[in-house]
Amino acid sequence: MRFFRLTHPEYVSDREADRRNPVRVVVSHRVPGMTCANCGPWSSSDRLRLKVSAEVLHGFEGVKFLAVEDWAASRDEWAKSLGVPADLIRPGAEVGAPEGQIVGVVKEDVVHPVPGEIWVTQRVADSLRGASFAGLTLFEVQLRAPEGTQDVPRLWAIVPMGRASRLGIDERSLVLCDICQREGFPRPKALAVDPDRWDRTDFFIVDHNPNIIMITERVRDHIRAAGFSNVELIEAR
Repeated sequence: MRFFRLTHPEYVSDREADRRNPVRVVVSHRVPGMTCANCGPWSSSDRLRLKVSAEVLHGFEGVKFLAVEDWAASRDEWAKSLGVPADLIRPGAEVGAPEGQIVGVVKEDVVHPVPGEIWVTQRVADSLRGASFAGLTLFEVQLRAPEGTQDVPRLWAIVPMGRASRLGIDERSLVLCDICQREGFPRPKALAVDPDRWDRTDFFIVDHNPNIIMITERVRDHIRAAGFSNVELIEAR
């Protein structure tokens, strides 16, 4: 079984990257971050893509940090209000639908506003849905555009639901702090997937890192055949 990282091409300059990805992420709602005696204040890169009411979202507005004990005491309450298991709640996680700002004309099939956020056009979304890939959720981006902008596209965020671990990496090695349980991503360039610790999905993340989206060979072949622009498929090694 071969696995691939779904990412952007290597751009020759920041200017090219901006031109081909004329979108910016907007974050309106987050779980509070955590302040640890060892680590200081910190937030994860997690994203809880959920359809929740405006009333619930209101409770996650503003940037703030809580001490480890206070954060842990609030976790079950947050999980209940969002309707998710408590172990999915991470410090600083984004909550709700993806939001973005259009800053130019979107000409590519795929755009990459930040690491781990991959937004696709309606054509790509329809193609991926039609293939019935396991572990794929597509969440429509709530886009803002300058006044007078015409033909604002519909963009969909790829949300990988699958999980896997990398070869040679155990769960304990991810934990950087025993007090707050902050995690790291050791050996970041080593992406070889352990097939015995992969949940058999087509779209997944490895070792809890939401900023790296992995796919199976079946997805790679589909994307190549469709010829979608502004995307790179790098074999995991």
